[in-house]
Amino acid sequence: MNSETGYLRVTDIHKSHDEEPTLRGVKLVLDKGEIFCLLGPSGCGKTTLLRIIAGLETPDRGAVEFDGKNLVNTPPYKRQFSMMFQEFALFPHKNVAENIAFGNRMRSLSEMEINARTMEMLELTGLQGLENRSISELSGGERQRVALARSLAPSPKLLMLDEPMGSLDKALRERLVNDLRTILKKVDVTVIFVTHDQNEAFILADRIAVFNQGYIEQIDTPEILFRNPKSVFVAGFLGFHNIIPIKECGKLMKSRLVEVGLTSLQPDQSQNKYLLIKPEAARIETDSTPCGKEEISLSCKIEDCRFRGSVYQLQVEVDEGWKLAFHLPSEAEYVPGTGAELNLAIRKNGINLIEET
Repeated sequence: MNSETGYLRVTDIHKSHDEEPTLRGVKLVLDKGEIFCLLGPSGCGKTTLLRIIAGLETPDRGAVEFDGKNLVNTPPYKRQFSMMFQEFALFPHKNVAENIAFGNRMRSLSEMEINARTMEMLELTGLQGLENRSISELSGGERQRVALARSLAPSPKLLMLDEPMGSLDKALRERLVNDLRTILKKVDVTVIFVTHDQNEAFILADRIAVFNQGYIEQIDTPEILFRNPKSVFVAGFLGFHNIIPIKECGKLMKSRLVEVGLTSLQPDQSQNKYLLIKPEAARIETDSTPCGKEEISLSCKIEDCRFRGSVYQLQVEVDEGWKLAFHLPSEAEYVPGTGAELNLAIRKNGINLIEET
């Protein structure tokens, strides 16, 4: 991505509501054709940023530039952006085709152009044969597709999605999320979307910005974000629980880490440093498979062991006093019961060092 000449540039955006800061110096850059996610918990500022980009809110400070143009004095209807809301906001008195055609009718295109584009969107979103169907007769997934087709029909320069799967049940979201990325990539539209669902973000996005209380904690591809979270907040938000302050590591643990070449971990270097141990990084040591050179050994007691389909979920307490969670594959030959004492071998590449500034 070319960070110097990005298609969309957001610079030093500040915004407060009722004197409470909502956005604190946010900056980001998107390239043309990129699918970019704003990910974070409710109230972290991601929807406010989306509305500022759309022109629905005005920042207290900062700038939004699109394709080299400052948008500060450009009203929303002149930005040539489309926005799809969580509730879809479809017109109940119009059928599917009329909903999709609405934006282009507002642009005063010819009837031939409107019909051609509407048919193109029906085919793109898999709605062929439903063009005359009433909105009330559609399933949740079909309504989501109509809303997407209506947003794409005017050929927007930027498509903004606010929790696009938020009103759908979990099973339906999982079925539709892959289709949504395929559709967006097929039309080669630049997209910025908001979600609090990390799985949705990982499947849809080319890059992800993780928000926390008005700040962006980290921007990276889904792969890098998952493999190397840069802060305790990001790691925790992604669902990792095995986060240990290095200053709480005993001498034995530090010496084991040094042995596998992770870090020197000198006492004066341990402030604001944490170990993140991935839940899938553990295996049970046995006489035939002892701890290897690229592993560290943890003595522990099993506090809980539960079957979760593809994995067994272990809750353990290790000798140093930490409580950790690990996943063992469900096909494991030996699965310990509650109260069992054993050694776990932890892979070096399953341990991350988080250094917070």
